[in-house]
Amino acid sequence: MEDLPPLKLGELRKANVPLAVSCPLCSHRANVDPTRVRGPDSLDIKELTSRFRCQKCLRHGGMSVSAETKPWVRHLRRTRQFFRIPAMAGMIRDEGEGD
Repeated sequence: MEDLPPLKLGELRKANVPLAVSCPLCSHRANVDPTRVRGPDSLDIKELTSRFRCQKCLRHGGMSVSAETKPWVRHLRRTRQFFRIPAMAGMIRDEGEGD
């Protein structure tokens, strides 16, 4: 099985999909607009883990960073990138299907 291509900051900017950032220490979670994050479009979002500070416990670095799941899955479906859709996506409805 091949690895999926890394998720780039520019992809989220273009798709208008927020970053989901969570703190492993206190479990605080926030959505961040990717257009407000400094860095080139080619930046792998895994490289952002050390850039964020938790607004609750003030921990710096070590954050969990990913695309906000529902909008990202919906974008992948719309753009027919089925090979990148995570396994749990079957539980996510498209917009207008009851949520």
